[in-house]
Amino acid sequence: MVWACNIPWLSSDVQMAPLARLHDGCADLVIVQRASRAELLDAFVNGKVEQGTHIHEDWCRYEKVEAFELAPDPRTARQPGFVAIDGELWPFAKTRCEASPVKLMLLGVGG
Repeated sequence: MVWACNIPWLSSDVQMAPLARLHDGCADLVIVQRASRAELLDAFVNGKVEQGTHIHEDWCRYEKVEAFELAPDPRTARQPGFVAIDGELWPFAKTRCEASPVKLMLLGVGG
């Protein structure tokens, strides 16, 4: 599993990428490598994901990058798996992603 984040929190109680900053022009990759179900359950149930300390586990790799490429390997020919980006299904194919520095500025008038 791979998560690419530009903010630390995925929800109010999941700090998936604790070092992510919206304004740094990077994507923070959280890569799960050969974790057992017990290890993942422990990370979620015992607050490691909530506190962001899961990134120090042996099965977790954390990278701060400006660009990355997803090249998914199919699980089987009949059930290759799926890719979801921001909750939306994406074609199961090689995909290149680039983080963009600030592209949106919000201006407000006080008073």
